[in-house]
Amino acid sequence: MTGTRELDRLRERLDRLEAENEALRNELHGDAAEPLPALTSRRQWLARGAAVAVGAATGAALLPRRSEAGGATPVYMGMDNVNLSPVTTRLDASVGDNVLSSVFYAVNGAAVGAGLHGYGPSYGVLGFSDRGTGVWGKASGAVGDSAVGVGGYIDNPASAGSVGVQGVASGLNQIGVKGESTQGWGAWFTGGQADVSLGNGPRGAPTSDMTMHSLGDVVAQIASGSSTLWYCVTSGAPGKWRRLAGPSTAGAITLLPSPVRVYDSRAGQLPAIGLKTPLLTDLDRVVDCTLASSGVPADALGVLINLTAVGQSGGGWLSVRANGVAYANTSNVNWTAAGQTTANAATVSCGTGATITVRLGGATSSNVIVDVVGYLR
Repeated sequence: MTGTRELDRLRERLDRLEAENEALRNELHGDAAEPLPALTSRRQWLARGAAVAVGAATGAALLPRRSEAGGATPVYMGMDNVNLSPVTTRLDASVGDNVLSSVFYAVNGAAVGAGLHGYGPSYGVLGFSDRGTGVWGKASGAVGDSAVGVGGYIDNPASAGSVGVQGVASGLNQIGVKGESTQGWGAWFTGGQADVSLGNGPRGAPTSDMTMHSLGDVVAQIASGSSTLWYCVTSGAPGKWRRLAGPSTAGAITLLPSPVRVYDSRAGQLPAIGLKTPLLTDLDRVVDCTLASSGVPADALGVLINLTAVGQSGGGWLSVRANGVAYANTSNVNWTAAGQTTANAATVSCGTGATITVRLGGATSSNVIVDVVGYLR
Protein backbone atom coordinates (compact mmCIF):
# COMPACT_ATOMS: atom_id res chain seq x y z
CA MET A 1 0.00 0.00 0.00
CA THR A 2 2.84 2.37 0.78
CA GLY A 3 4.27 1.91 -2.74
CA THR A 4 0.85 2.60 -4.28
CA ARG A 5 0.42 5.84 -2.30
CA GLU A 6 3.90 7.03 -3.31
CA LEU A 7 3.15 6.28 -6.96
CA ASP A 8 -0.17 8.17 -6.73
CA ARG A 9 1.57 11.18 -5.24
CA LEU A 10 4.19 11.01 -7.98
CA ARG A 11 1.48 10.90 -10.67
CA GLU A 12 -0.27 13.93 -9.11
CA ARG A 13 3.02 15.84 -9.04
CA LEU A 14 3.72 15.02 -12.67
CA ASP A 15 0.18 16.04 -13.67
CA ARG A 16 0.71 19.46 -12.09
CA LEU A 17 4.13 19.88 -13.69
CA GLU A 18 2.83 18.85 -17.11
CA ALA A 19 0.00 21.36 -16.86
CA GLU A 20 2.34 24.15 -15.78
CA ASN A 21 4.79 23.24 -18.52
CA GLU A 22 2.06 23.23 -21.19
CA ALA A 23 0.87 26.66 -20.11
CA LEU A 24 4.40 28.03 -20.11
CA ARG A 25 5.12 26.58 -23.54
CA ASN A 26 1.93 28.08 -24.98
CA GLU A 27 2.79 31.47 -23.49
CA LEU A 28 6.30 31.42 -24.97
CA HIS A 29 5.13 30.03 -28.30
CA GLY A 30 2.76 32.93 -28.85
CA ASP A 31 1.11 33.16 -32.25
CA ALA A 32 3.63 31.08 -34.17
CA ALA A 33 2.08 29.20 -37.08
CA GLU A 34 3.78 25.87 -36.49
CA PRO A 35 2.36 23.65 -33.74
CA LEU A 36 4.36 22.76 -30.66
CA PRO A 37 5.98 19.32 -30.73
CA ALA A 38 4.55 16.94 -28.18
CA LEU A 39 6.56 16.34 -25.03
CA THR A 40 7.14 12.95 -23.53
CA SER A 41 4.09 11.93 -21.48
CA ARG A 42 4.00 11.10 -17.79
CA ARG A 43 3.60 7.39 -18.43
CA GLN A 44 6.54 7.43 -20.81
CA TRP A 45 8.70 9.06 -18.14
CA LEU A 46 7.59 6.49 -15.62
CA ALA A 47 8.35 3.71 -18.05
CA ARG A 48 11.88 5.05 -18.40
CA GLY A 49 12.38 5.02 -14.67
CA ALA A 50 13.23 8.72 -14.54
CA ALA A 51 10.03 10.27 -13.26
CA VAL A 52 11.35 12.24 -10.31
CA ALA A 53 14.48 13.65 -11.96
CA VAL A 54 12.74 14.63 -15.17
CA GLY A 55 9.60 15.87 -13.44
CA ALA A 56 11.64 18.35 -11.46
CA ALA A 57 13.38 19.58 -14.60
CA THR A 58 10.40 19.55 -17.00
CA GLY A 59 9.03 22.94 -15.92
CA ALA A 60 12.23 24.87 -16.67
CA ALA A 61 15.32 22.97 -17.69
CA LEU A 62 13.91 21.38 -20.84
CA LEU A 63 12.63 24.71 -22.14
CA PRO A 64 15.36 26.33 -24.25
CA ARG A 65 16.07 30.02 -24.21
CA ARG A 66 15.80 32.25 -27.25
CA SER A 67 19.02 32.42 -29.28
CA GLU A 68 21.03 35.37 -28.02
CA ALA A 69 22.86 35.76 -31.34
CA GLY A 70 20.01 36.43 -33.74
CA GLY A 71 16.75 36.31 -31.79
CA ALA A 72 15.53 33.24 -33.66
CA THR A 73 12.37 31.41 -32.68
CA PRO A 74 13.09 29.08 -29.74
CA VAL A 75 13.37 25.38 -30.47
CA TYR A 76 11.54 23.11 -28.02
CA MET A 77 12.98 19.70 -27.39
CA GLY A 78 11.97 16.68 -25.36
CA MET A 79 14.16 13.72 -24.52
CA ASP A 80 15.33 11.65 -27.51
CA ASN A 81 14.48 14.48 -29.95
CA VAL A 82 17.06 15.78 -32.43
CA ASN A 83 17.88 19.49 -32.60
CA LEU A 84 17.82 20.27 -36.33
CA SER A 85 17.87 24.02 -35.79
CA PRO A 86 20.93 26.31 -35.56
CA VAL A 87 19.53 27.55 -32.24
CA THR A 88 21.30 26.07 -29.22
CA THR A 89 19.19 24.43 -26.54
CA ARG A 90 20.20 25.95 -23.22
CA LEU A 91 19.52 24.63 -19.71
CA ASP A 92 19.38 27.23 -16.94
CA ALA A 93 19.39 26.60 -13.21
CA SER A 94 21.00 27.81 -10.00
CA VAL A 95 22.36 24.92 -7.99
CA GLY A 96 25.37 26.43 -6.25
CA ASP A 97 25.49 24.24 -3.17
CA ASN A 98 29.22 23.49 -3.71
CA VAL A 99 31.90 23.65 -6.39
CA LEU A 100 30.74 20.34 -7.89
CA SER A 101 27.05 21.29 -8.14
CA SER A 102 25.81 20.81 -11.71
CA VAL A 103 22.87 21.96 -13.81
CA PHE A 104 22.71 18.59 -15.56
CA TYR A 105 23.64 15.27 -13.97
CA ALA A 106 23.67 12.05 -16.02
CA VAL A 107 24.21 8.68 -14.35
CA ASN A 108 24.76 5.36 -16.08
CA GLY A 109 24.05 2.54 -13.66
CA ALA A 110 25.26 -0.21 -15.99
CA ALA A 111 28.52 -2.09 -15.53
CA VAL A 112 30.12 -0.37 -18.54
CA GLY A 113 29.45 2.70 -20.63
CA ALA A 114 29.50 6.48 -20.22
CA GLY A 115 27.66 8.87 -17.96
CA LEU A 116 27.68 11.55 -20.65
CA HIS A 117 28.66 11.34 -24.31
CA GLY A 118 29.23 14.29 -26.59
CA TYR A 119 29.79 14.41 -30.34
CA GLY A 120 30.33 17.32 -32.68
CA PRO A 121 32.17 18.02 -35.95
CA SER A 122 34.43 20.51 -34.13
CA TYR A 123 34.25 19.54 -30.44
CA GLY A 124 32.76 16.50 -28.78
CA VAL A 125 32.51 18.24 -25.39
CA LEU A 126 33.10 21.95 -24.87
CA GLY A 127 33.48 23.37 -21.37
CA PHE A 128 33.83 26.97 -20.17
CA SER A 129 34.23 28.47 -16.73
CA ASP A 130 34.76 32.04 -15.55
CA ARG A 131 36.54 31.13 -12.32
CA GLY A 132 36.78 27.36 -12.14
CA THR A 133 37.50 24.46 -14.48
CA GLY A 134 36.24 24.21 -18.05
CA VAL A 135 36.27 20.42 -18.15
CA TRP A 136 36.95 18.36 -15.05
CA GLY A 137 37.17 14.59 -14.76
CA LYS A 138 37.39 12.38 -11.70
CA ALA A 139 37.75 8.61 -11.45
CA SER A 140 37.94 6.77 -8.15
CA GLY A 141 38.92 3.36 -9.48
CA ALA A 142 38.47 0.06 -7.72
CA VAL A 143 40.90 -2.29 -6.03
CA GLY A 144 42.85 -3.98 -8.78
CA ASP A 145 41.45 -1.66 -11.48
CA SER A 146 43.07 1.39 -13.01
CA ALA A 147 41.03 4.52 -13.64
CA VAL A 148 41.44 7.65 -15.77
CA GLY A 149 40.15 11.07 -14.71
CA VAL A 150 40.33 12.66 -18.16
CA GLY A 151 41.25 10.61 -21.21
CA GLY A 152 41.96 11.60 -24.78
CA TYR A 153 42.12 9.21 -27.74
CA ILE A 154 42.66 9.49 -31.50
CA ASP A 155 41.14 6.41 -33.16
CA ASN A 156 42.36 7.13 -36.70
CA PRO A 157 46.08 6.32 -37.17
CA ALA A 158 46.06 8.16 -40.50
CA SER A 159 45.07 11.46 -38.84
CA ALA A 160 48.55 12.98 -38.69
CA GLY A 161 49.02 15.82 -36.22
CA SER A 162 45.98 14.92 -34.11
CA VAL A 163 46.24 15.49 -30.35
CA GLY A 164 44.72 13.23 -27.70
CA VAL A 165 44.77 15.82 -24.90
CA GLN A 166 45.81 19.45 -25.38
CA GLY A 167 46.27 22.27 -22.92
CA VAL A 168 46.97 25.88 -23.89
CA ALA A 169 48.05 28.73 -21.62
CA SER A 170 48.14 32.30 -22.95
CA GLY A 171 49.68 34.22 -20.04
CA LEU A 172 52.85 34.41 -17.96
CA ASN A 173 53.08 31.80 -15.19
CA GLN A 174 50.07 29.93 -16.57
CA ILE A 175 50.25 26.18 -17.18
CA GLY A 176 49.14 24.40 -20.34
CA VAL A 177 49.05 20.90 -18.87
CA LYS A 178 49.84 20.04 -15.25
CA GLY A 179 50.30 16.61 -13.72
CA GLU A 180 50.67 15.89 -10.02
CA SER A 181 51.01 12.81 -7.86
CA THR A 182 51.71 12.30 -4.17
CA GLN A 183 52.94 8.71 -4.53
CA GLY A 184 53.13 7.84 -8.22
CA TRP A 185 54.26 9.68 -11.37
CA GLY A 186 53.54 13.34 -11.97
CA ALA A 187 53.57 12.64 -15.69
CA TRP A 188 54.19 9.50 -17.74
CA PHE A 189 54.73 9.54 -21.50
CA THR A 190 55.43 6.76 -23.98
CA GLY A 191 55.47 6.93 -27.75
CA GLY A 192 56.58 4.98 -30.78
CA GLN A 193 58.15 8.05 -32.38
CA ALA A 194 59.36 9.78 -29.19
CA ASP A 195 58.32 9.69 -25.55
CA VAL A 196 58.58 13.48 -25.23
CA SER A 197 59.25 16.18 -27.82
CA LEU A 198 60.41 19.56 -26.51
CA GLY A 199 60.22 22.76 -28.51
CA ASN A 200 58.13 23.46 -31.57
CA GLY A 201 59.51 26.67 -33.00
CA PRO A 202 62.38 29.18 -32.85
CA ARG A 203 63.38 29.89 -29.27
CA GLY A 204 66.50 31.60 -27.93
CA ALA A 205 68.65 30.52 -25.02
CA PRO A 206 67.00 31.13 -21.62
CA THR A 207 70.31 32.43 -20.25
CA SER A 208 69.63 35.90 -21.64
CA ASP A 209 65.86 36.23 -22.05
CA MET A 210 65.38 38.11 -18.72
CA THR A 211 62.22 36.13 -17.99
CA MET A 212 61.56 34.95 -14.43
CA HIS A 213 62.47 31.26 -14.26
CA SER A 214 62.16 28.72 -11.46
CA LEU A 215 64.72 26.12 -10.49
CA GLY A 216 63.87 22.83 -12.19
CA ASP A 217 62.73 24.52 -15.42
CA VAL A 218 63.76 22.76 -18.63
CA VAL A 219 63.98 24.75 -21.87
CA ALA A 220 64.71 23.55 -25.39
CA GLN A 221 66.50 26.25 -27.36
CA ILE A 222 65.42 25.78 -30.97
CA ALA A 223 67.38 27.18 -33.89
CA SER A 224 67.43 26.33 -37.59
CA GLY A 225 68.14 22.62 -37.76
CA SER A 226 69.48 22.31 -34.20
CA SER A 227 68.39 22.22 -30.56
CA THR A 228 70.07 22.81 -27.19
CA LEU A 229 68.62 21.60 -23.89
CA TRP A 230 68.96 23.78 -20.76
CA TYR A 231 68.23 23.11 -17.07
CA CYS A 232 67.64 25.85 -14.48
CA VAL A 233 69.53 25.30 -11.20
CA THR A 234 68.76 28.64 -9.50
CA SER A 235 65.59 30.73 -9.77
CA GLY A 236 65.80 34.25 -11.12
CA ALA A 237 65.53 36.45 -14.19
CA PRO A 238 66.95 34.72 -16.13
CA GLY A 239 68.28 32.50 -13.30
CA LYS A 240 71.30 30.18 -13.44
CA TRP A 241 71.35 27.54 -16.16
CA ARG A 242 73.28 24.41 -17.08
CA ARG A 243 73.49 23.22 -20.68
CA LEU A 244 72.59 19.51 -20.82
CA ALA A 245 72.93 18.78 -24.53
CA GLY A 246 73.44 20.50 -27.83
CA PRO A 247 75.26 20.43 -31.17
CA SER A 248 78.51 21.62 -29.57
CA THR A 249 78.38 19.51 -26.39
CA ALA A 250 80.03 16.12 -25.93
CA GLY A 251 77.08 14.30 -24.43
CA ALA A 252 77.12 11.68 -21.67
CA ILE A 253 80.15 9.56 -20.75
CA THR A 254 79.94 5.79 -21.13
CA LEU A 255 82.70 3.80 -19.43
CA LEU A 256 83.59 0.42 -20.93
CA PRO A 257 83.59 -2.57 -18.56
CA SER A 258 87.35 -2.85 -19.12
CA PRO A 259 89.88 -1.08 -21.41
CA VAL A 260 89.94 -2.30 -25.02
CA ARG A 261 93.12 -2.12 -27.11
CA VAL A 262 92.07 -0.76 -30.48
CA TYR A 263 95.59 -0.21 -31.91
CA ASP A 264 99.20 -1.40 -31.41
CA SER A 265 101.80 -0.45 -34.03
CA ARG A 266 104.21 -3.23 -33.00
CA ALA A 267 104.47 -6.16 -35.40
CA GLY A 268 103.20 -9.45 -33.98
CA GLN A 269 101.13 -7.75 -31.20
CA LEU A 270 97.35 -7.88 -30.95
CA PRO A 271 95.12 -6.57 -32.23
CA ALA A 272 96.21 -7.53 -35.73
CA ILE A 273 94.57 -4.48 -37.32
CA GLY A 274 95.91 -1.32 -38.89
CA LEU A 275 99.43 -0.47 -40.04
CA LYS A 276 101.97 -2.52 -38.03
CA THR A 277 105.02 -0.22 -38.26
CA PRO A 278 106.47 2.44 -35.91
CA LEU A 279 105.34 6.04 -36.30
CA LEU A 280 107.82 8.39 -37.98
CA THR A 281 108.40 11.96 -36.87
CA ASP A 282 105.87 14.60 -37.96
CA LEU A 283 103.65 12.01 -39.67
CA ASP A 284 100.03 11.23 -38.71
CA ARG A 285 98.47 7.84 -38.09
CA VAL A 286 94.68 7.40 -38.05
CA VAL A 287 93.20 5.07 -35.41
CA ASP A 288 89.63 3.72 -35.67
CA CYS A 289 88.32 3.44 -32.10
CA THR A 290 85.34 1.25 -33.10
CA LEU A 291 87.62 -1.70 -34.04
CA ALA A 292 88.52 -4.75 -31.94
CA SER A 293 84.86 -4.99 -30.77
CA SER A 294 85.49 -2.03 -28.51
CA GLY A 295 81.83 -1.06 -28.17
CA VAL A 296 82.54 2.54 -29.20
CA PRO A 297 79.76 3.67 -31.59
CA ALA A 298 80.65 5.24 -34.91
CA ASP A 299 78.83 8.45 -33.93
CA ALA A 300 80.79 8.94 -30.70
CA LEU A 301 81.75 12.58 -30.16
CA GLY A 302 84.85 11.79 -28.13
CA VAL A 303 86.83 8.94 -26.53
CA LEU A 304 88.68 8.42 -23.27
CA ILE A 305 91.98 6.64 -24.00
CA ASN A 306 95.31 5.56 -22.55
CA LEU A 307 98.07 6.56 -24.97
CA THR A 308 101.41 4.70 -24.68
CA ALA A 309 104.75 5.33 -26.41
CA VAL A 310 107.19 2.39 -26.55
CA GLY A 311 110.50 1.66 -28.34
CA GLN A 312 111.31 5.32 -29.02
CA SER A 313 114.49 6.27 -30.91
CA GLY A 314 115.05 9.30 -28.66
CA GLY A 315 113.31 12.03 -26.65
CA GLY A 316 110.03 13.32 -28.05
CA TRP A 317 106.27 13.36 -27.67
CA LEU A 318 102.96 12.02 -28.97
CA SER A 319 100.04 14.29 -29.86
CA VAL A 320 96.46 13.04 -30.39
CA ARG A 321 93.46 14.90 -31.88
CA ALA A 322 90.22 14.36 -33.83
CA ASN A 323 90.81 12.93 -37.27
CA GLY A 324 90.46 15.62 -39.93
CA VAL A 325 91.54 18.46 -37.61
CA ALA A 326 94.81 20.30 -38.23
CA TYR A 327 97.76 19.64 -35.88
CA ALA A 328 98.08 22.44 -33.29
CA ASN A 329 101.63 21.69 -31.99
CA THR A 330 100.38 20.15 -28.72
CA SER A 331 101.43 17.01 -26.85
CA ASN A 332 99.74 14.35 -24.71
CA VAL A 333 102.73 12.12 -23.82
CA ASN A 334 106.33 13.31 -23.37
CA TRP A 335 109.69 11.52 -22.74
CA THR A 336 113.32 12.57 -22.60
CA ALA A 337 115.36 9.63 -23.86
CA ALA A 338 115.22 6.58 -26.10
CA GLY A 339 113.48 3.44 -24.94
CA GLN A 340 111.37 5.05 -22.18
CA THR A 341 107.95 3.33 -22.21
CA THR A 342 105.59 6.19 -21.25
CA ALA A 343 101.80 6.35 -20.97
CA ASN A 344 99.19 9.00 -20.24
CA ALA A 345 95.39 9.30 -20.22
CA ALA A 346 93.71 11.62 -22.72
CA THR A 347 90.20 12.73 -23.62
CA VAL A 348 89.99 13.28 -27.35
CA SER A 349 87.34 14.60 -29.73
CA CYS A 350 86.50 12.19 -32.56
CA GLY A 351 86.37 12.67 -36.27
CA THR A 352 83.96 10.91 -38.61
CA GLY A 353 83.41 7.27 -37.64
CA ALA A 354 84.96 7.70 -34.16
CA THR A 355 88.46 8.12 -35.61
CA ILE A 356 91.42 9.92 -34.01
CA THR A 357 94.87 10.91 -35.31
CA VAL A 358 98.19 10.31 -33.50
CA ARG A 359 101.38 12.24 -34.44
CA LEU A 360 104.98 11.70 -33.32
CA GLY A 361 107.21 14.68 -32.61
CA GLY A 362 110.89 14.99 -31.65
CA ALA A 363 112.07 11.38 -31.91
CA THR A 364 112.77 9.80 -35.27
CA SER A 365 110.45 6.86 -34.60
CA SER A 366 108.28 5.33 -31.90
CA ASN A 367 105.64 2.64 -31.54
CA VAL A 368 102.26 3.63 -30.16
CA ILE A 369 99.50 1.80 -28.26
CA VAL A 370 95.90 3.07 -27.93
CA ASP A 371 93.57 1.60 -25.29
CA VAL A 372 89.95 2.91 -25.12
CA VAL A 373 88.35 3.14 -21.66
CA GLY A 374 85.15 5.02 -22.56
CA TYR A 375 83.40 7.37 -24.97
CA LEU A 376 81.18 10.44 -25.07
CA ARG A 377 77.96 10.50 -27.07
